[in-house]
Amino acid sequence: MGVAKGAGMIEPNLGTMLSYVLLDMNIPPKEFEALTKDIVKGTFNCVSVDGDESTSDTVVIVSSNCGRTPSKSEYPAIQAALLQICSSLSQDIVRNGEGTSHVIACTVENFPGKDPDALAKKIVNSPLIKTAIAGNDPNIGRLASAIGSYMGKHEPNILGWRENLVVRIGDTVVFKNGNFVLDELGLEEKLFAYLKDRQFGEATNFPETEECVEISVDFGAKKGCGTKVWGSDLTQQYVKVNADYRS
Repeated sequence: MGVAKGAGMIEPNLGTMLSYVLLDMNIPPKEFEALTKDIVKGTFNCVSVDGDESTSDTVVIVSSNCGRTPSKSEYPAIQAALLQICSSLSQDIVRNGEGTSHVIACTVENFPGKDPDALAKKIVNSPLIKTAIAGNDPNIGRLASAIGSYMGKHEPNILGWRENLVVRIGDTVVFKNGNFVLDELGLEEKLFAYLKDRQFGEATNFPETEECVEISVDFGAKKGCGTKVWGSDLTQQYVKVNADYRS
């Protein structure tokens, strides 16, 4: 069982994110800690609402030790179950973000650098990308700019990556062979419809949809690494909530 709280100031580094997972199995503390760190790395540390951190970021997995002691062979199944719970909770935090009307899922594949998470976070935390998606505006120039900015600043020694880069929004290729794909008839209309279809509105109640705006960035490197992170758009409601806030 798991519960989580947090809708703004979300950029975990393990804002106000509190997450608790409860179970009964009797697992030794050191092994329990190792399981928790691995799970948090690929779930709660892969989400962002606004890129702002908070001192209260917390993920706790607690066992009552009232259950049986599992065998070593059962650990993979236990880890898989905890991963599923934490993945669902962390993504729900993004989906319930302040003023959120789209969830952005950014996948980076075959990355020739060292930190694909940082590139993916650069994309989902870009104000220009977040606002474009909020308005269902298929502004692919902003996406290319974020990628180029990151590579120029953080990976200046990697050469030739543009020629192999393939960028997709949904299943639509928007960049390949070093150029934008702009000649497809009705491309902007198709992307607008895709973004609109994944908009759940600036809801006051928790949205039931699990649809995401999928952004795929494939560098085509033979020995590259990858990641997937989740972020939210930036709406007028987010500005209103945080501009009118009084502590």
